[in-house]
Amino acid sequence: MKPYAAEAWRRSERGELDDNELYPSDAQWAGLHDRMTTHTPEETYFRQRIAARTK
Repeated sequence: MKPYAAEAWRRSERGELDDNELYPSDAQWAGLHDRMTTHTPEETYFRQRIAARTK
């Protein structure tokens, strides 16, 4: 991850990334909210199938 972080900071300092791109808080909040939400058995099954395909 260090090379990605270094590249992100380099781009930010050059003005190629704005603060919303460097600190993706909306994505973090979406992930937190998803973890706090109870999912139906069907949704859980669907998510597990998707995760199994990406490995």
